[in-house]
Amino acid sequence: MNQEEFIIEAKNLIKRSILKDNLIIFFTRVLEDLKKNENSCLFGRIKDLYYLINPYQDSTKKEIYSFFKNDFGCNEGLILDDEEKLFCNVLFSNLREDFILINGKVMKGRILGIIKRLILKYFPNSSDIVEPFIFAKLICSVGGVDRLIQLPSSTIQLIGAEKALFRHKSKKTNSPKYGLLYLSRKIQENSNKGKAARQISNKLFISIKLDYYQIIAQ
Repeated sequence: MNQEEFIIEAKNLIKRSILKDNLIIFFTRVLEDLKKNENSCLFGRIKDLYYLINPYQDSTKKEIYSFFKNDFGCNEGLILDDEEKLFCNVLFSNLREDFILINGKVMKGRILGIIKRLILKYFPNSSDIVEPFIFAKLICSVGGVDRLIQLPSSTIQLIGAEKALFRHKSKKTNSPKYGLLYLSRKIQENSNKGKAARQISNKLFISIKLDYYQIIAQ
């Protein structure tokens, strides 16, 4: 294998390693920013997405804005299908040059809908167990589904409860029984919330792996 062939193969390996959960993480973090401040500057988030799509580019703020305002096709990094490009256009068509959304309040609802569509698309088994947005937050909290699949069910159960877990270990307080899963309607409606959280995390432990291996097989 000569140097040029080696570079091509290395790029293909990088491309295959960039999973679509990165798009879910992007929209989830944008939504969290908007919940804190509807006038948040999203340049940092958008720059991260830009370099996932264009991992070998070095671009200015103006060039990044122009890229997403036009046909942002690229075959070197994260590949977006037509539906995903449409999702991005929903966001970027409402983006000002200062990377602040024209109507952050309205966009929160639209982005939540996009996240739900992406979770149902790529994680159908897991979205049957827990609400799509909660699952998106689980992925986002650990930094990717490739990390999530490595966690035991007991850790999945406590994602989002890290501060309470630290207090438990350092100050001998009661051990937390759930983290982000507490937001699930299935737990809220259950009288034994700790048991319900454990059952959901056990099911997610299996479903996450099923979804993950379906993604990398595509």
